[in-house]
Amino acid sequence: MHRAFIEIKRQWDSLLTEPDLPEQAWNIMRRTVLDEVLGTFRESLPFMDSDIGLYPAMCKLSPRQYDAVVLKAIGKYDTKHIAWYRPHPPSTVTHH
Repeated sequence: MHRAFIEIKRQWDSLLTEPDLPEQAWNIMRRTVLDEVLGTFRESLPFMDSDIGLYPAMCKLSPRQYDAVVLKAIGKYDTKHIAWYRPHPPSTVTHH
C-alpha cells in the first residue's frame, strides 16, 4: 500500500487534471498492489516443487503472459476480472 501511495503522490499533479481523479487513483492502487503480489509470487516460483518444470517455465513468460496465466490458473480468476485487474482487453487476456 505504501508503494501505491508514493506512486499516487508522484503523479498527483497530472492526476489533478484527470476528469475522474478517484478512478485514476484507484487504477494506480490496483496496479501497484497487484504488481507487488505477482512479483513476490514470481520470486518464489523457482523453488516450488514441480515434476514437469511448470513453475520455473512460468518465470520465463513475458510480464503480461505471466499475469494472465497466474491469475487464471492459480488464482482462478475469470477473464473479465483479469482484464479489470490488468487493464488489458479481455481478448488479450484470453490470447495469453
